[in-house]
Amino acid sequence: MGVNSFLDAGRTTSKIDVESRISEFDDSTDDYFDFGAEALHVSYGLGIRIAMNRNFIIALDYGRAINEQDGDSGFYVGLNYLF
Repeated sequence: MGVNSFLDAGRTTSKIDVESRISEFDDSTDDYFDFGAEALHVSYGLGIRIAMNRNFIIALDYGRAINEQDGDSGFYVGLNYLF
């Protein structure tokens, strides 16, 4: 059995001019897009690994986003490692 914590961060490296492409639509796009929000997106969480034997491992992970715009939280279940 093992417990691990994690921290993840990401940022866009090149912009795509979406604002000019959707300008022909109505103003409801403000509900979905935050132009100028190119900040660092960070999440953190905790995971548990349970090994039943050498070949069967259950992974349980729970993560939370720091910024509300990135979502709230997520619970993930994985069976076995890839390699």
